[in-house]
Amino acid sequence: ENLGEGFADEVVSGCERPDHFAESLFAGLVRTIHGRNTQPLEEAKFPLSPCVPGTVKLFLAPNGTYYPCSNLTHVFPVGNLETGPDPEKGLALYREFETLERAECSRCWAVRFCRACLLRARQGDRLSAQRLRQWCPTFLRQLERAFRVYISVASRDRGAWTRYYSTRPENPLESLGD
Repeated sequence: ENLGEGFADEVVSGCERPDHFAESLFAGLVRTIHGRNTQPLEEAKFPLSPCVPGTVKLFLAPNGTYYPCSNLTHVFPVGNLETGPDPEKGLALYREFETLERAECSRCWAVRFCRACLLRARQGDRLSAQRLRQWCPTFLRQLERAFRVYISVASRDRGAWTRYYSTRPENPLESLGD
C-alpha cells in the first residue's frame, strides 16, 4: 500500500525517475486500466490473455523442440527444429485455451484487465480450469491495488497518467539502463 501511494505521488508530481520497484509493481496494470477497451463486452474477442501462444514468445529448447514461450518449456510442444513450428498444434492449443477462458472468465468483473495465460492454466501437461481459478484471487488483489493507485492519481490530476505514459517505455524495466 505504501509503495502504491508513493508511486501515485510521484506520478502526480511529474517525477522523472519514479521508484523502479514501485513502478514495476504498478505501471503495467495501471497502463492496462488507463488504456482499457471501452467497447461493450459482448464485442470483446477471446482469449483476452496478453499473448497468443507461440506467436510472440516462441521458444526453442536446447533439444530442438519449440514451445509456446520460455515459461512453458517441456510442456505443450508446438514443433521442432527439423520440421519447424507446427501452426496446427499452436492453433489447437490456442483454441483449447480460448474455450477454457470463455467458460471461466467471461462473467468476471476483471476480464478486460486479466493477464491469465497458458502458464496460469497449466497443470502438468494439460490446461486446467481449476488451476486457472487458483490464480485468480492473487491477480484480483493486485488489480485492486492498481485501481487504487490509478484512482488516487486521476482524482488529483486527470491528465497525469497520459503525461506519465507518454514519456515511459512499454516495459518499465527498459529504463533501468538509463
